[in-house]
Amino acid sequence: RMLTLAIPIALQNMLASCAGLVDTAMVARLGNAATSAVGIGGKWSFVLQMITFGFCSGGSVLISQYWGAQDHKGVRRAYSLGMGLCLVAAVVYNVAAALFPYEMMCLFTDEEAVRLAGAQYLGTVCWGALPLSFATIANMARRCTEDVRTPLVISGISVCVNTFFNWCLIYGKCGLPQLGLQGAAVATVISQIVQAVLVLWVGLRQKHYTLYGLSE
Repeated sequence: RMLTLAIPIALQNMLASCAGLVDTAMVARLGNAATSAVGIGGKWSFVLQMITFGFCSGGSVLISQYWGAQDHKGVRRAYSLGMGLCLVAAVVYNVAAALFPYEMMCLFTDEEAVRLAGAQYLGTVCWGALPLSFATIANMARRCTEDVRTPLVISGISVCVNTFFNWCLIYGKCGLPQLGLQGAAVATVISQIVQAVLVLWVGLRQKHYTLYGLSE
């Protein structure tokens, strides 16, 4: 029983970590500056992910206990608190990266070419922070209530969308513009929005407990 829960969760976490690797791998042909820019820009995304992971870890303990006790009000309360904290962290990151991408890059590198390329990448990819945080906390809540397959499938679709649009937008395939490094950032944002929309759509279809009125 433990393995039936743990294996899908491990695979889903692995897929969630693949987005940055896909970007790095697919911009390698653009040169060392672009590759370094994605790697360094990804460090800031990693900071947000660790903050979100912390809120999710704390929330998962409470949600699992409330779920076991069949206390659905407690589940919604813990989930709401986790969601609120994750979204606040995402907004702070989004605003900082949108307004000061160059300054944020300066903290990690002294190379001007990498700073400029990274600022372009970071200033675009930051717009996926809100949908990513929403999807992350929602998937966590599903896993805590014994639904481990839905997050796994949604994460798999998100990685496929990211890979496809990376190929299209970086190199100008399928009639889409060739955006180079910025194409990788746009592809990442698209995949994160798709992930959030799928989480919301599945929740609405299932009338999942994570969807309820704002007043509650």
